[in-house]
Amino acid sequence: MGFAAPWALLGLLAVAVPIVAHLLRRRDVPVRALPTIALLRKADVASRRRVRVVDHLLLASRIALVALAALALAAPFASATLAWGDGRQASVAIVIDDSMSMSRTAGRATLVDAAVDRAREVIGALPAESEVVLVLAGDAPRLLAPRTDDLALARSRLDGVRAGGARGTDLAGAVELATRQLAGARHPLRRVLVLSDHAQHASEGEPIAARDVTIENERIGPDEGAPNLALVSALATPDPTTPGQLAIAVEVRSFGGVPAERVPLVVRRGASELARGDVALTERGGRTTLHVDAPTGSDPTAEVALVPSEPDALPLDDRRGVLLRPASAPRVLMVDGDPQMLGRRRLGGGGEEVRFLAQALSLAPRAEGGFVQRAVDPDTFLGTSLDDVDVVVLANVELRGGGALATKITEHVARGGGLLVAAGDRVQPGAWARLESVLPARVVAATTGEVVGMRRGEAPSALLPAGATGLEAVRATQRLAMEPHAGAEVLLAWPDGTPALVLDPARRVAILGTTLDDAWSDLPYRPGFLPLAVRLVRALAPPGSMPDVPFAPGHAPELRAPPGATELVLIAPSGRLIEHDEAELARPIDLNAIDEAGAWRVQVSTDERTREEAPRSAFVIAPPDAESDLTPRALASDDEEGAREDGVARSTTRTVVRRSMAPWLFALVGLMAIAEGTLRVARARRERGTPAA
Repeated sequence: MGFAAPWALLGLLAVAVPIVAHLLRRRDVPVRALPTIALLRKADVASRRRVRVVDHLLLASRIALVALAALALAAPFASATLAWGDGRQASVAIVIDDSMSMSRTAGRATLVDAAVDRAREVIGALPAESEVVLVLAGDAPRLLAPRTDDLALARSRLDGVRAGGARGTDLAGAVELATRQLAGARHPLRRVLVLSDHAQHASEGEPIAARDVTIENERIGPDEGAPNLALVSALATPDPTTPGQLAIAVEVRSFGGVPAERVPLVVRRGASELARGDVALTERGGRTTLHVDAPTGSDPTAEVALVPSEPDALPLDDRRGVLLRPASAPRVLMVDGDPQMLGRRRLGGGGEEVRFLAQALSLAPRAEGGFVQRAVDPDTFLGTSLDDVDVVVLANVELRGGGALATKITEHVARGGGLLVAAGDRVQPGAWARLESVLPARVVAATTGEVVGMRRGEAPSALLPAGATGLEAVRATQRLAMEPHAGAEVLLAWPDGTPALVLDPARRVAILGTTLDDAWSDLPYRPGFLPLAVRLVRALAPPGSMPDVPFAPGHAPELRAPPGATELVLIAPSGRLIEHDEAELARPIDLNAIDEAGAWRVQVSTDERTREEAPRSAFVIAPPDAESDLTPRALASDDEEGAREDGVARSTTRTVVRRSMAPWLFALVGLMAIAEGTLRVARARRERGTPAA
């Protein structure tokens, strides 16, 4: 406790004024009692006693009034230490980093647990009617609790935050989300508190808040980094030297000065060990290759794990899921209807119909899984098995007599395979009538005449996202006239409204009204060709295949259930089950909420089979490589003195606030003034009704 204006305490000397006045008032002149007055003394004793009582109370009230006024003018205050803030009502957004690096243990708890405890402290320090927003900063940022003035509810939402996820860090995105939540907040004081280990990787994209929002960074965890090994890659491919074996290419990175040594590695599935080896570390890490037998069962999942001599700072990145299976990327067989030798090709003259498509598919984003592709001529195609082919592309292919090629294509589509037909000089409308029951449109005739531009059809499609398609300037000199069948979708149309690309989404069959090379149009040279080709071929592939490469939480592709599926079950590396019934399988499954690292199995039920393993649908969740680097970045608060306990940073923003007691004292002054006035009136009435002594 203290006084903001201690000089005002001199006013306490004024307490003597009512005391002196009271004493002077009692010094009356000598009184002589007349005989007649003496007869009244006994009757007046009780009344005089009451006057004296009122007189003493009046003196006490005047003393208290003067003393309280002096104390109030001295502005007394009580000091209080707050866990955060300055004691004023505010709208506060708390950003909690729940990325993988926050699963590091410091003291008796993980950094995520320490951040949650700190968030509880901050909420507890806020005065009533303050507003709170809770945001999780693991990539992608998520809203844990929207803006609310129910502080107890906000604290309860923190119970669901846990460590152990494989998410990356997106502090900039989390602060942006928090700032948007503070828009329209009730209080003019708006603050964002970021609780994170603030490792070096978290500095990418500095958070920028609105002008009326203050950002405060607080480090959770030690101010220094720690040695850490991370298994950043483990990919299995068929061993070209040994049939029946897989080679697993492993990469390990070293952070924070891990000693150069050989570290054991093990490949296991459950409790079974499949292979063992080691990796020689240098200053930056090391690489090695492990060999395992190809699995005989349908479960393709396994795990590669480091076995360091001593546990490092982040055990979660010491293991990585791996898929022991052939490539699950869509397998595309391209049939070139007009193959030509290299010397006969010329720009704008056609030749090797599929070369542009092959180049586009080879440039598909690796994170989406890419494609496995090969090209054949029509004669070779007739003798090729399509059992392991997902999509067949017929580029300017002539349907020859006998109908063998048409029969092969019809059977492929009936088995659930995808088909793309592209126009060309060899496509004869009469012959293609044999496939009219398969194609999404009837081929009418080839027409000539220059047209410019491809536009979206009437049916919206994910193959053509909103915005420019990059196909608006396509120039064509010839095109294939088509009449779409019922149920087919016109994805692209020419300027006169005639179809340019027609798709049957149910059977995954499409027909393109121009060539895939540059013979009829300059489509392959337009910026929209590559994304269109990749999306179209991927859409024609049977659903259910997932990329072989791992993906980070929040950046997973959607999982589409295979045809005929009535149930789909995701099996986590920990054994946890996530079940999806038939109604949920009507749309793709969003995997972005999954953050458990490792290889995930997928089982599918149909009317004939129950929970059968789907090897091509298995996938791997893995953290971003940068999360394993625990080197901290510098913060302005690092220069401040903050208490530490068990190596975990405590608040550097604790505030000592002065809570003024003057308003309460002035209220008491007012009450005492009322009491003094009441007593003064009462005494005056008594004196008027009481004879002098």
